[in-house]
Amino acid sequence: MAAYSLHRFMHRPRRAFAGGLLLTVLAVGFCAAEDVVIVASGERGEGRVRRTGEILDYTGQTLLLRSESGVDSSIPADRVLEVQSTWTPPHQRGDEQFIDAKFAEALEQYRAAVSQEKRGWVRRRLYAQAAWCYRHLNQPDLAAAVFLTLVTEDPTTPNYDAIPLTWTSAQPSGAFENRLRTWLTSDQAPANLIAASWLLTTPQRTAAVEKLRSLTTHADHRVALLAEAQLWRAEQSTAKLEDMTRWRQVIAKLPEPLRAGPYLVLGQTLSRLGDSRAAVLALLRVPVLYSTHRSLAAEALLAAGREAERLGRNEDAGQLYRELITQYPESDLAELARQKTTQSTP
Repeated sequence: MAAYSLHRFMHRPRRAFAGGLLLTVLAVGFCAAEDVVIVASGERGEGRVRRTGEILDYTGQTLLLRSESGVDSSIPADRVLEVQSTWTPPHQRGDEQFIDAKFAEALEQYRAAVSQEKRGWVRRRLYAQAAWCYRHLNQPDLAAAVFLTLVTEDPTTPNYDAIPLTWTSAQPSGAFENRLRTWLTSDQAPANLIAASWLLTTPQRTAAVEKLRSLTTHADHRVALLAEAQLWRAEQSTAKLEDMTRWRQVIAKLPEPLRAGPYLVLGQTLSRLGDSRAAVLALLRVPVLYSTHRSLAAEALLAAGREAERLGRNEDAGQLYRELITQYPESDLAELARQKTTQSTP
């Protein structure tokens, strides 16, 4: 399966958290410590500069750093590569449990950490991690509520990838659907986007499509591009191969952490159009680059395995199914993958 570079794809290190920013812990105990910010330098961002001091605030636009001498400086957020700081003990425990996929336990620790945390930028990070926990616990209504709290405090949040959109045919519960209908007509674009995403598979589909179309011209390019990608779900059955060029261009414009769902839809559509090789390449980007999106990664692995089978690459298909079973055992799709591997066993 050299054409896919499958071995290279399947053996990339996994990220513990979403997005491209690396956040690390300076000390085991919670004590006063100097914050460290690694900043990209040079015209193309090829260099690395280490800045130290106290982080006063960190939004999707800027990081405000106070040096030891008391001088404040503003660093563009898109230049920030890594932040090293000191977390409270429950924050640290939450991160450890999150990495171990113990999301209910991590959520409890993040709740405790919020009550202890005084730094606004760290509290917002905790909100983002809580939203991820709710997503992994299949509680999108609570994930949405937490995420909307996050974007209310920082509309430019660097944790926008925590937004609980759906990219599959998942159906919202009755109570959640009622709340979504309210959000669809609210004056908050992220709420509109979440609502339209989930209502695409309900009797509110027409209203959802209309809302998504209106959002494609929104001033926030993240909202506009995600809305455009969400519309692909309504176009999957009629899209043509020539449309895939435009879809890829939209994905390339999206901030890198927001590309998981669009890649899944692209891969699924390429599969329907009969381009299995391109479909596999698109699908495998999800588990390799965006493994924090656990449900999407599982969906992509199953779909990629099926495409590999169509190409007669049964050994590679088996590897993909085993990856799904091992890495995402909580997924309903793991049982389907297990059946596939059983059927292929001599």
